Amino acid sequence: KMDFSSIVENLKNIHYFPLFLSIVLAGISYYIRGKRWKRLIVPLNEETPTYFSMTMAMMVGNFGNLIIPRAGEIARCGYLSKYHKVTFSKLIGTMIAERLTDLLCIIIISITTIALEWNTFSTFFTQNQSSTSFIDRLSSPWVWGSILVVIILIVLFIVFYNKIKNTLLNMWNGVKTIFELKDKWKFLGESVLIWMLFFGLFHVCIYAFDFSSNLTIGESLTLFVFGCLGILSPV
Repeated sequence: KMDFSSIVENLKNIHYFPLFLSIVLAGISYYIRGKRWKRLIVPLNEETPTYFSMTMAMMVGNFGNLIIPRAGEIARCGYLSKYHKVTFSKLIGTMIAERLTDLLCIIIISITTIALEWNTFSTFFTQNQSSTSFIDRLSSPWVWGSILVVIILIVLFIVFYNKIKNTLLNMWNGVKTIFELKDKWKFLGESVLIWMLFFGLFHVCIYAFDFSSNLTIGESLTLFVFGCLGILSPV
């Protein structure tokens, strides 16, 4: 049962400086993410957006995700396509390449954290074992709904292939820019910096509340990984 009085009490005793610091780190991460994304757009040989536009696109994307999960990724591509002469479908491709890079970062961070905090993860999964049988999971409406969506997408792909093949080709041209980067090490370094900033802005927030201010970096990293896994979850 949720104790709303406790929530209100904690909000009254909140420490604002860690939150302010988190906002600053978030702003820096928007700029670095925009700068990294721009590296993928340059090989398209179309109009190159300014760093300001790239940063604004990232903010538009995050705002869109708050309204409709995942919609922000499309929104930021739409923003750049509207204000700069860059093909929308190619931007989608560069966005996919960027998110695949982030997925790889999440996997590396998760594996490293599980290795360092194995006892914590082992205890959690031992105490939270699912009692649902395999058959019951197969009968879940989420499973069958997902299968139905995949089937529909495959059918639509086959039926409308001739009409969308140019769009798919443009998307692939956007995706493959990651293999055409001239500054691969800078792209990699920015990816590492982005995730350091993500963890930093998460970690400083634990000092905004008295009940969480005594968490160690390892415990904070564990919570960060669970948050990342939650973001990856389709529901």
